[in-house]
Amino acid sequence: MQEKLHPFQITVLIYMIQSGVTIFSLPRITADAFGTNGWIGILIVSLYSMINILFIAMVFHYGDGRSIFKIFEDMLPKILLRPFFLCLALLWCILGILIGKDFALLFQMLYLPDLSPSVYILIMLIFVFMLVSKGIYQIGKTTIIFFFMTIWTIFLMLYFISEFEFDRLTPFIFKGDKQLFTQGLEVINAFLGYEIVILMFPYIAKSKSSIKAFFYGNLITTFIIYLPLCFICFGVLSFDQLKNETFPVLTLFEYFQFPFIERIESFVFSLFSLKVLITVVMFYWASDEVFRYAVPKIKSSKISILILIMISFLISLIPDYLLDVEAWLNWLGRAEAVIALGLPLSLLFILAITKIKRKRKMS
Repeated sequence: MQEKLHPFQITVLIYMIQSGVTIFSLPRITADAFGTNGWIGILIVSLYSMINILFIAMVFHYGDGRSIFKIFEDMLPKILLRPFFLCLALLWCILGILIGKDFALLFQMLYLPDLSPSVYILIMLIFVFMLVSKGIYQIGKTTIIFFFMTIWTIFLMLYFISEFEFDRLTPFIFKGDKQLFTQGLEVINAFLGYEIVILMFPYIAKSKSSIKAFFYGNLITTFIIYLPLCFICFGVLSFDQLKNETFPVLTLFEYFQFPFIERIESFVFSLFSLKVLITVVMFYWASDEVFRYAVPKIKSSKISILILIMISFLISLIPDYLLDVEAWLNWLGRAEAVIALGLPLSLLFILAITKIKRKRKMS
């Protein structure tokens, strides 16, 4: 009997993929996007993500847990599907490596000026190859360990309760200068990653617990991570100060003083590399799944991953600077947002058409 992912593993995987490097600048992004009390915008974007996840859950339910490849094949020939999935494989592996490069460049800029981003990425890719080649079950087990190693850091924000003032929130909601479209898309990008669960269907037991796990991951990201973090930042820093801080979360951590750790913010940032690694691993895992479907001659997962790593690494050399990498991530994130919504809707449409055809044949 094939091993299935536990619902808790699914929940943690979704949470770990969603919350990326953007978390350190998210309060500023929400302030730029929504204006005063922009932290409320987190709830709006989270609701949008929940609707997308609902579509994915419907595909899982009405598709009887079948893989998306089999569902697509009910209507479309493989010759049309393979180019699409090849493009999807490239999108996901490039997204994965650029997320890693973004973190490496930030680490270099903030704490380790002597760090070579290319060396960091190569070391990261070794771990990516090792984990992805082991399969989704081993990734799920590793993710649980990394989850417990990192989740405790959110409770450090309790330190600022004494500094929190409701006056700084202001009585105004969504007032002031706003960049709703550009910065709002960045907030949406901060929630992306849940869509990868659509490739996990064959590895998930068809049960209510599994379906609920899809939603729990997004709820953890929203109500345990993003919302409290942004709310505290808005209440500790003034609105104008928040908009002028590139990484307001790291700015707050700079106020921590412990006798055994000189700079807690650098420690937290270093620990965050584990979350980044899981995010990169999952994007490569998804890329590997669709790449082997698009190129059926490649049956070995190890060969597939090596090809994807080489292609994505060469492409990652094009953007040199942090601003360039973030610009690439913004554009790729927009493409990913379209995929996150369009893919499950397309599958639901195919399932509906297939069901109508079957009823007609039976009648």
